[in-house]
Amino acid sequence: MAEPGGVAVLVAGAARAGVTSMARRLRERIPDCRVVEAHELTPGQVPVVLVWVVSATAPMTAAECVQASAAAASAGAIIAVVNKIDDHRRWRPVLAANEARWPSPTWVAAAAAPRLGVPRIDDVAAALAQQLSDPLSVRRAAARAREAERAAYARRRVQLQQLRLELTSTVRHRCFAARAELLARVATMRHSAQVEDLVRGRCQQIRADIEAELDAQVTPRAPLPVLPDSPPPPFPSGRRLETQLMVVLGLGFGVGAAVVVARLIATLTTGPGWASAAGGVIGVALTAWVVRARGLLHDRARWERWTADVLAALRIELEESVASRVLSVSAVDSAGHNPSQWRETTDFAVTER
Repeated sequence: MAEPGGVAVLVAGAARAGVTSMARRLRERIPDCRVVEAHELTPGQVPVVLVWVVSATAPMTAAECVQASAAAASAGAIIAVVNKIDDHRRWRPVLAANEARWPSPTWVAAAAAPRLGVPRIDDVAAALAQQLSDPLSVRRAAARAREAERAAYARRRVQLQQLRLELTSTVRHRCFAARAELLARVATMRHSAQVEDLVRGRCQQIRADIEAELDAQVTPRAPLPVLPDSPPPPFPSGRRLETQLMVVLGLGFGVGAAVVVARLIATLTTGPGWASAAGGVIGVALTAWVVRARGLLHDRARWERWTADVLAALRIELEESVASRVLSVSAVDSAGHNPSQWRETTDFAVTER
């Protein structure tokens, strides 16, 4: 149930229908009643009665009927007013047409700000006094307000779930795209420092982009949960055993190549000294090349595995961040609503008047 100071009579309506003048006249006629316009209605106020003002120029359109019905969803009672009857002599057919298109409210005619003569709002004031004297008006308005609050809460939960799915999908796509791009670039690099700087810089960029999108779409209304630090996998260190193995294999390959080259040169020349020297130089060169090439390929394989592990850890971290942010906002929404109050709406039949 709304607080007594929170009830109000809301005056709204179509553009250029004389809403402000109607609200002013009602304040003068019924000073004990709180009459507000749409921009003056605070979240704590419940519109016990909605005074919907339309012009007598022409009947309401279908779009205007939808707008009026939406505004009347949380009101306890509805009074529809055909205003400016002093300027439009054919206001009675307009009133009849409006009653046929929107039969829910009580229809009256008025001239809140006539060009000549005194204002004519007696019928509006009488209908408003009758609705305010109804003891069920406040209860009906409170029930409709709770129903609207429950519907808004349900929509908010659906939006949060959709947002979580969208952000999680964005995280996965960004991480997968970055993984493919970084693996292609790492496969051509030669220095570990460049690889580490490239991968860590790209991860920081992705993290900053996702955090900015979270801040833009999910505004925190409570202290965010502190997630445990999840540092990325350490960069692969030295390869002493692999280096020793590659040196042995390269040395064997180089010695074999040197012997083959020395014998080939010995068959073509008469000086065995030249053959041995040439074979030794070629063997050393081949040994160095094999060791270096094999070491670089081994390093690139380790860099690629490390890059994949870093992107996988980043994806898990960002997915947890998205889930925790959305859950924290959902928890705040749940704490601000009392389902027991919503169940009270089933004890009171909300009907259009």
